[in-house]
Amino acid sequence: MKIGICDDEPIVVRILAGLVGQSYLPTGTGIYMYGADSGLQYGTIDSYNVTSSSGSVTFTDLVKATYSSQTGDSGSPIVLYDGNHGGVSKVTLIGTHRGTESDGKKTFSKYLNISNQLGITALTS
Repeated sequence: MKIGICDDEPIVVRILAGLVGQSYLPTGTGIYMYGADSGLQYGTIDSYNVTSSSGSVTFTDLVKATYSSQTGDSGSPIVLYDGNHGGVSKVTLIGTHRGTESDGKKTFSKYLNISNQLGITALTS
């Protein structure tokens, strides 16, 4: 189900510390990307455990999705929309946009993988 998020309303962001995977977010789950160039884009989760290469770098455990993006959107947040509560949109950060695959679909890195690789923990209060 596509739900709108307005640019002029406040947004509260939660961070999904657990695994983004088939059991928690089945394929077909609606997600949003807020790109620097594309703005707010809606799509759905297409598949998991995607591997992609760019030059000599190989990315693993990516998620493939159907939202639109443009060059310049890399690193943009991928979120679940949790609803509007008293005029405040609530979203859950699940990853960051990586790029476009040869089939035109997009890939994103899971937040948990990013935080584990960097050795960081999100502040929750």
